[in-house]
Amino acid sequence: MPLYYVSHVGGFLFVFDAHAIRDIRLLKGDFPARYGGRLSAMLDVRLKESNKQQLSGHAGLGVLATHFSLEGPLNKGRTTSLVSARRGNLDLFSRVASSLDSEGASVMGYSFYDASAKLSHQLAPRD
Repeated sequence: MPLYYVSHVGGFLFVFDAHAIRDIRLLKGDFPARYGGRLSAMLDVRLKESNKQQLSGHAGLGVLATHFSLEGPLNKGRTTSLVSARRGNLDLFSRVASSLDSEGASVMGYSFYDASAKLSHQLAPRD
């Protein structure tokens, strides 16, 4: 899908959650026909493969964003899932600042959230 602005918060945060990405390739100028109709460049983003052996997760709390990811097997190593989510924390600061600036008359905040999910199933030869 075409993406025209690929950052949050004026370029400080990338539009894709880094904990869900395996590979990013920037194709400039000469790229395959399957990406036809584009004039200048393509950004090919691939989600990572989930852990087939055990359930694992990662969480983090930062000034700009809070995130978590969870990955693991669902069905004897043949079916795996990956879920990753992120929420911007800027509204925690902007609401306080706008409340102080307007002496409590109005409160404004800026925030965002996004999520990625991937479900993979390895087919058997008889499938």
